[in-house]
Amino acid sequence: GGRYTPRLIVTIIANIIGATVPIGWHLSVINAPQHVIKPFCNESMYSHYGIDLSESNLDLVWAFVVSIFLAGGLLGAVFGDRILHKVGRKFSFEICVLSHVIGAILFTVAKFASSVELLVLGRLLVGFGSGLATCVVPIYLAEICPPHISTIVSATLPVGSSTGNLLAQVLAMKHVLGNEEAWAVLLATIGVPCLLCLFLTVIVPESPYYLYTIKKKDSEAIKVLSQLRGLTPEEVVQTSEFHTYKKERADLEREEESEKWDLKKIWQKQTHLRMPVSICLLSHMAQQLSGIAMVFYYSTSVFRAAGLNDNQTYIANIGAAIFNIFMAAFAVWLISRFTLRTLILSSSLTTGISLTGLAVSLIYLPGNESLFLPYSCVTFFVLFVISFGIGLGSVPFSLPS
Repeated sequence: GGRYTPRLIVTIIANIIGATVPIGWHLSVINAPQHVIKPFCNESMYSHYGIDLSESNLDLVWAFVVSIFLAGGLLGAVFGDRILHKVGRKFSFEICVLSHVIGAILFTVAKFASSVELLVLGRLLVGFGSGLATCVVPIYLAEICPPHISTIVSATLPVGSSTGNLLAQVLAMKHVLGNEEAWAVLLATIGVPCLLCLFLTVIVPESPYYLYTIKKKDSEAIKVLSQLRGLTPEEVVQTSEFHTYKKERADLEREEESEKWDLKKIWQKQTHLRMPVSICLLSHMAQQLSGIAMVFYYSTSVFRAAGLNDNQTYIANIGAAIFNIFMAAFAVWLISRFTLRTLILSSSLTTGISLTGLAVSLIYLPGNESLFLPYSCVTFFVLFVISFGIGLGSVPFSLPS
């Protein structure tokens, strides 16, 4: 019940802009300006260590700069549950935003200090914030939103990420910020909206569910819930949502008195949960192993290998990003119309076909003067983005609910 209050709307917007948009931003912003950042890495190694990197060694250093983001993301995702439970949803969100702000500062300092180490540290830090956000945002939004929209709002994480991807592709164009003079500004730009969101945390509330069921702060939880729903405290305690809180707190208290559960014990003793747990785990594995990160990291290289010039490459990148954001938004509608099983299976099948077609096209492209193969590469690339968006991009975040 209740209405969509300004505080609720501000909290949703802050989560999307401050925590989910940076995921897509950092995933692809490093892609287009690699032709100016790679020489910077070489110059940094030479000025600090007197090492002039060969082409292969420079590629290795560059691969490390790119992929350290994923290592940070893994750390954030692994420790996300502990952080959420220990410090709460709001402070966990603040950690996500702060990591992007500090990362932006490190990127700026890295260029002036000619330090590839600071560049790597910044990538690791924003990766941690991005990985943590994949745990924090869906749960935080699901708990502060009215129950009838919580699933749909939680599925907006891919929309925010895709928006960040598109913004990065546009600003990374050579005549905008993707050049030798401005690449550090490009990497740090996302820190500005994140800093604004950090100021917004003054009015962003803690999750009332967390306050009531975990911290057992009844009066504070009722006060926050009344502010989010636009109801009086007396009206709040009569809602079905609050009755759900009471039931779940009672369940948690019973669990605390009995045996402690973890994934291993659930797998061994709660055999009826093996299938749903396996499906959730496998869907997230399929999402990460689908190649979406590498596709957007190296899309510029793919398009250039396909014979596109710089302008055509930028246009193709932006086109792919637009398809990505459209499919992420479209997936929110698909989730309400089709079964999650249908979406995940069709997405996996078409993604596999698209990647196979892209791989075959790239294998036969070198030395082939046919115009068919370059267009084939671009077509399969776009088909991959569409295929990923209809299921693998959004369904894993909705499955647990």
